[in-house]
Amino acid sequence: MLVQTKMVTLVTTMSNAYNRQHALQGRLNAFLCAHLSLPQRDYCATLTVESLLAFKTALSDINNLLTLLLALEFVEWVAPRLSLDEATRLRLRDRVLSTKPNANGFDVVAPEPINLVAEVKTTVPTRSACTQ
Repeated sequence: MLVQTKMVTLVTTMSNAYNRQHALQGRLNAFLCAHLSLPQRDYCATLTVESLLAFKTALSDINNLLTLLLALEFVEWVAPRLSLDEATRLRLRDRVLSTKPNANGFDVVAPEPINLVAEVKTTVPTRSACTQ
């Protein structure tokens, strides 16, 4: 496998031509500066393929955290609607917290006092999808 040591910066030959790499790197740089309070600079210029892969793994952890938080909120939402007692609500919550990410199965499972199985998805619609 050929591994690139640094991301290559492409030069646009036409002044107004769209450059996919430039656009993606610009969005990533803007995000890092805005949300991590980093100084303005071109962080993508120093990223290697290995560091991008490590960053992708960290983003996967963010997705797992969002799924966990949503599953916990679901437990809080469903407990009063199904008249679950406090002990059952706490068992559900503990079960969600003790399940490893990417475990095969469902995010919320309660075999008793009722049979409840729930799969939590953290899909967020994009703005363009909302306007169509």
